[in-house]
Amino acid sequence: MVTASMAVLDMAMSGSGGQPTIWSTNNDSCLDTQSLTTTIKIVDATSIFALVKSGQTIAGTFGEINCSSASLRLYKQWDGSDMPTGGIVATSPIGFPIIGNREYECELQRFIGTNDGHSRMGITLSIQDTVTKRKSAVTSWYVAGSPTTAGCMWGAPGVRLEAGSIILKRFCYGTEFRNPKIAVLGDSIVEGNSIADNRDQRWATLLIKESGAPGVISGHGGANSSELLTRLPTDLIHIKPRYAVCLIGSNDTVYETWLANIMTFVEACRSIKAIPILVTIPPNANKQTFVNQANAWILSSGHHYIDAALVLTNNNDRRTWNPAFVLPDHVHPSMAGHAAIAARAHVDCPFLFQ
Repeated sequence: MVTASMAVLDMAMSGSGGQPTIWSTNNDSCLDTQSLTTTIKIVDATSIFALVKSGQTIAGTFGEINCSSASLRLYKQWDGSDMPTGGIVATSPIGFPIIGNREYECELQRFIGTNDGHSRMGITLSIQDTVTKRKSAVTSWYVAGSPTTAGCMWGAPGVRLEAGSIILKRFCYGTEFRNPKIAVLGDSIVEGNSIADNRDQRWATLLIKESGAPGVISGHGGANSSELLTRLPTDLIHIKPRYAVCLIGSNDTVYETWLANIMTFVEACRSIKAIPILVTIPPNANKQTFVNQANAWILSSGHHYIDAALVLTNNNDRRTWNPAFVLPDHVHPSMAGHAAIAARAHVDCPFLFQ
């Protein structure tokens, strides 16, 4: 794992009376593949604590290690404000005794894997005894249409103590790649929750696979260009890709704000010598005037671009969805639409595949 943030803390945490003790970083991240790994000395063998990703939306993740009940618990997606209110979506017993004043490796991980024959996002919470090496884990899968999900691990990573006493010895957050060829950043059209059971068919996944080199994806459903900026330190600047592909704007409304944020993204790319590649925004009947302005700027900016709006529309007009390429919401591409965007990348940016 490549570290995006790490602290050797040796920090004591204690909590009681319903008042949690919280430690977290300030760096938001929405990486497809990410891991929050900690070394924790559990002083009180009945402690209750959680590894968390908390952000501005309800799609944060709360993974509780409950030593009192000897269980691992993943709660329903979390808004970061208090204890999750939606209940437990996955739980598993800790299969070994917790020994007071012993160190344990605890991890909260997001990954893309195969579940019931589908390519899905999974979240795993685990604890391992550093002496016996015994390990227990629980996993929750993001299933299309399911009302119960452990969130998306959006936001800033941290540790939250609910009761007992622990010492946070080491905290590490990161992903498996640094200096990849490609990083793809954006909103739900990048993350692909609208085709959640077929994440291997997302245009961003196809683009990286067809490039023949490692890559990373940072997508956040509902994100606008201002939210994107909060991710840049971790998901772009630290990762240092050769090419940074960005599709953002479907959740924006003010052209001037979007443009200023895109210029900030471009400057961030330049600061790490990454080449920015902008993707035109698909049609959106509720804000088509804004979409037209943004796409006109992208096409005339002089930056490399992938013209998604062109390939997804009737007669290539960038305004009217081709019904074969859009889901019933008329906002998100279908699997065929994702394939069309990936194919267009070969036309507009052939150097990505060389």
